[in-house]
Amino acid sequence: MPRTPATEAQRREESSRIREAASKIYADKGIAAISARAVAQEAGVSVGKIYGYFDSLTELMQSLWQGRVQKLIEKLQKVARSKPDPVDRIRSILEAYIAFAQNNPDLYKGALMFVRPEDLPKPEQQSAEDLPIMGLLVDAITEGQQAGAIRIGSPVRMAQLLWASVHGALALPINIDRFAFKERDHLTGDMVDALMEHLHPPV
Repeated sequence: MPRTPATEAQRREESSRIREAASKIYADKGIAAISARAVAQEAGVSVGKIYGYFDSLTELMQSLWQGRVQKLIEKLQKVARSKPDPVDRIRSILEAYIAFAQNNPDLYKGALMFVRPEDLPKPEQQSAEDLPIMGLLVDAITEGQQAGAIRIGSPVRMAQLLWASVHGALALPINIDRFAFKERDHLTGDMVDALMEHLHPPV
């Protein structure tokens, strides 16, 4: 006798249970402990069920932070709308990104410092320009260049430099925590100052 298909509510509950299982394993043992078998056992489902909801383990892990990352995006968009001056807008976007990362360390480490283990399949890459923070920075840089307030150059490359530099300043004390950075609390602020100075047109 054929099995009755699961209702939409049952599917949502099962998907949520899988995500909760992955989240628990990640919190208790780290990313290296994540496997389809481990998640299935923790969630009380078959391995096949996991791939019925998620295309890969990478997609499953990314789903754990999706809602909170969306809040970051909305925060950055709100900040961008509040700053008509493009130079002020760039600084405010970078500072908002830093503040969000510092106030949500678990999210930053999990979603924005996620390093894919070699045994997980490589995801299909998308253009970095499609990322919301990149779009906001590119628009502000372009506008600033048109106003003569920002040096001439590729807005995309400049936006990547801004994001990569701030990300590095946030990640360095975390990745190399065996060293006591004397200016750790000021590292990100000093980085933003240096980046904004770099954006000024040459005299």
